[in-house]
Amino acid sequence: MGAPVDHAELAAQILEVGQEVVGKIRESHEAGDLQAADDYGRKAMGCWAQAQVHATLALVEEQRVANLVALFQVPEDAAGLLSRAGVDFRHAAGAVGEALRKS
Repeated sequence: MGAPVDHAELAAQILEVGQEVVGKIRESHEAGDLQAADDYGRKAMGCWAQAQVHATLALVEEQRVANLVALFQVPEDAAGLLSRAGVDFRHAAGAVGEALRKS
C-alpha cells in the first residue's frame, strides 16, 4: 500500500489552479476570445468537481479516525452489552489498534 493521500491538501491545490483558470477566463473574455473563455470555463468546472471529491474524501478519512477513537472510548456498560452479544470487544479493539498503527 502506498503513502497516505492528503485529500485536504489536494483539494486546496486544485482550488488554487481553479482560481488561476478563472483569471484566464476573464482575460480571454476581455480579449474577445469567447472560445478560449468557454474552454477555460469547462476546465474551471472540472477543477471545482475534483476539489469537491478530494474534500469529501478528506471528510471521510476524518470520520473514519473519529469512529476508531470512539471505539476505544466505549463505556464499560457498552462493552458488557457487546460481551453478552458474543462480541469479544478486547479482541476487536486490539485489531483496530493494530490497524491504526499500520495507517
